Amino acid sequence: MVLPPQGIQSDQFVYHYDMPGQPIVFLAHSTLVPPGETVISRSQTEQLGQALAAIHAFFAPVYGPLTPDHFYAMDVEWKYNTEPGETESRLVIKQARPYPGRGQ
Repeated sequence: MVLPPQGIQSDQFVYHYDMPGQPIVFLAHSTLVPPGETVISRSQTEQLGQALAAIHAFFAPVYGPLTPDHFYAMDVEWKYNTEPGETESRLVIKQARPYPGRGQ
């Protein structure tokens, strides 16, 4: 949710895609699902990680090599959508753009 109504909290997490075991660290949990549940599943998080890695790789030639002291962030808008008649949600990337500052 871009701007949830007052009192509504979204899941907020850091997904360590490049680390062994790909840990997910939750910063906040959604108030829209029962305690102990998450809005998106582990497999959806993995799918999102793969998509974000591909987007980052696509922009890499423009922003130079990725090194410990030179990186760039991406601002990516996405959603999981279930069309009428479908049983599985599919990932939709709405837009992706480099984040200003390029790690400076």
